[in-house]
Amino acid sequence: MGIFVKRNFMGRKSIKKNKAAPVLFPQEQSEFSFADLRIGTTLRIGRPSNRYYQYLFTSIDFLNVKLEDLSKLQGLEGTCVQVTGKIRLKDGNAFAIVQKEDRAKFFDKETRLFVDGQKALDRHELIFKY
Repeated sequence: MGIFVKRNFMGRKSIKKNKAAPVLFPQEQSEFSFADLRIGTTLRIGRPSNRYYQYLFTSIDFLNVKLEDLSKLQGLEGTCVQVTGKIRLKDGNAFAIVQKEDRAKFFDKETRLFVDGQKALDRHELIFKY
């Protein structure tokens, strides 16, 4: 017969436990909602939530977005815009249409941008101007 000795070493079980990742920058809840975006509301374009803006679009055709279009948007940080319209799609998504305050073009032909309302507010890509 063999002698079995119980060892109290840290084994694989302690390594395999799912550990929660530390939250370095907690996402704060936005105090504004999409309902607060009324036509004529003045806003400011904030920083991109990722490498590029995730919730600002040059057209409503999301399937044909090119990397060139996304890179053009990077220079818009700090631009003051005004809500000129709102769109609600069949699937429930709501978008706001924004233009520059002086009605100038953003670049080339684009005079307006489409913003995914609540998501852009939550990620601070769109900021209420005080």
